[in-house]
Parts: sequence; structure tokens; C-alpha cells
Amino acid sequence: MTTLLTVYDNPHYLPKLNEPLEQEGYAVAAVTRLEQIANKVREVEPMLVVFHVDLETHDPRRLCATIHSVGHIIPILFVVPLYFSAQQVASILDAGADDVLKRPFAPSELKARVRALLRRSKKLELDEIVRLRLDPRTHIVQVNQREVELTPVEFELLNFLCKTRPHFHTAPDLLQRLWDYPPQGGDTALVRNHIRNLRLKLESDPDRPRVLVSQYGRGYSVRALVRQS
Repeated sequence: MTTLLTVYDNPHYLPKLNEPLEQEGYAVAAVTRLEQIANKVREVEPMLVVFHVDLETHDPRRLCATIHSVGHIIPILFVVPLYFSAQQVASILDAGADDVLKRPFAPSELKARVRALLRRSKKLELDEIVRLRLDPRTHIVQVNQREVELTPVEFELLNFLCKTRPHFHTAPDLLQRLWDYPPQGGDTALVRNHIRNLRLKLESDPDRPRVLVSQYGRGYSVRALVRQS
């Protein structure tokens, strides 16, 4: 049976989500204390997480990072108030969410969104997600059991992208955040060279990267299951 995890900060909303999902045949686990999220994910290994929390109080970026920190690639759905603007919805998606559903909603729409996210998740599994294990002491990275030795700078860059995945970072952003360059300072070719060197070491086909991915206008990110030694 497929297990889902629903996260609330107000138990009043629990039946509105859990009951339609249970009627659909899912096993639904619930968390009402946000500090328990990571442990609950490890315990039940859900195929999808639904957040129904006050986003005026809780940062969606931090909530998504909590899920991703466990090491699993899990689709995340946020339920938000009807009055949320397009810009607010976009910021939630940029924070790492896979979909956003406005309330009030019809149970049929909730079920359809969940089915669509689970289909996408299964496709990702079929794409053979790469597994990385990083050792900060030796700067050695295991790529699907293959050991790769990185320079300190390469390791610092890869480690940062792993810790902040699935977010994308532009070359100027990386220059500032990793190497303390001032805004508009530094040469972005430096970042591109390090990315290229990392791809040569990590990727089976550096010209078609699966681990160090990029999107035009958004920058670079890591797509992998990550463990720290």
C-alpha cells in the first residue's frame, strides 16, 4: 500500500485531507509537530508529503529542506489559502515544492493532484537516480560505489549544491556565497570551469549531465540521492 505523510499545524484541517486520501486507498500518516517531520519520514518512508501549515509562520524553503535532508526524493504538495497570489505560489514552487493546491478544494482535485505527483515520482525512479556519498575529511565522493577524488574547491562547490538541492544557484550567486566575492564581482568563467571539471569526474556522460544539472536563467543544482559520511 502506498503511504503518504500529511503535515499540519492545526488539527482542525486533518480530516479534510486524510479522509479523501484514505478513501482513495492510501495509508496516511500525520504529523502535527513540525520538529517530528524528519523522524516520521524515516519511519514511514512516504511516497508523497502534503503540507497544510501556516506559511506566514513557517518558511516553505526550510520545510522542503527538512524533507530533502533525509535523503529521499519525495514529491511535496502544499495546500494554501485561496487568496495566495501567483507570486506567492511561484515562491513556494521555487522553494522546492512540486505542486500547490488552493483551498477550499474538491476531494476529486486533491486525489488527482496526488495521483499526478506519484506518477512523476515513479518516472524519476525509473530514470535511475544517481547516489552520492560525500566524505568531508578526505574530499572523496562515491558515485554509485565508484570513488572519485576532488580538489578542496571542487568538493566545497559540490557539497554546497548537495546541501541546498533542489534549489538552483547562478554563477554570480555561487561566487558570492562560496568565495565571498562582492555583487557583480569575480569571473563567472571560474564557476563554469569548476562545474565542467566536476562533470568530467562525476558524470558517465559529461555532455549530458544527470548529477550536476543546469537550467537556463536559474543556474546549477544537484539531482541525486545524497549521503554524508
